Amino acid sequence: MLESGGTETAEVPIDELRMVDRELWLDGPPHEEFARLRAQCPVHWTDKMTDYPDEKGFWSVTTQDDIHEVSRDWQTYSSAPVTTSSTRKGRTRSWAGLCRRCSRSPAS
Repeated sequence: MLESGGTETAEVPIDELRMVDRELWLDGPPHEEFARLRAQCPVHWTDKMTDYPDEKGFWSVTTQDDIHEVSRDWQTYSSAPVTTSSTRKGRTRSWAGLCRRCSRSPAS
């Protein structure tokens, strides 16, 4: 599948893949990219949103087992603001645990 500028998304490093880019969704859901994420980085951090440059990134959870875990433990995997460093550290460890095969996770 092509990304903006005519680049094959398979050539884009997995940590630079932006799942929210419109070009990926022109012909419907980007099934090839989701398959790539499931195989290479089942919990993927998208650091930027081209259409919303002021927004922070987001996680894509792509496997059935991980979706099951995340959807049943909203307190650990909440996107609500964190108020204490101990909670933040705990949540970071939890996401990092899910992200066991990913190349990176967000700095904050």
